[in-house]
Amino acid sequence: MTSPVPSARIDLSHVSPRDRLETFRAITPAHEVSAAGEIAQEPGPIGITVWHLGPILLGDSRLGSLRLARRPALIRRDQIDHIAIAVGRSGIWRGAGNGVGFDMTPGQVSVCDLGQPLDTDLVGVSAL
Repeated sequence: MTSPVPSARIDLSHVSPRDRLETFRAITPAHEVSAAGEIAQEPGPIGITVWHLGPILLGDSRLGSLRLARRPALIRRDQIDHIAIAVGRSGIWRGAGNGVGFDMTPGQVSVCDLGQPLDTDLVGVSAL
């Protein structure tokens, strides 16, 4: 018999519109979070589920529209140097990592080094 995989789920679908951005900031300390569009008015499920697989975290994110950034001061402060791999399911993920721009659409894979500066705009994004 196998043991269940440890996981955590945060569902913001029922968080009041004015509190969603602050809640995202609280649950996403590895990024500077700000609004990109009207996150408070996003329809449908908004949240994150994460499974802990030893040295790997697997996440299912329904983020809607946000602006996420990792700037040098945050990188120095938190020392997070993980590699983030995402597969887009819906929406558009635009940004630049270490001076290289990218556009991710559904079905595409993104690989980001969180030890390097990163600026992204998410519009209606859902990703694994």
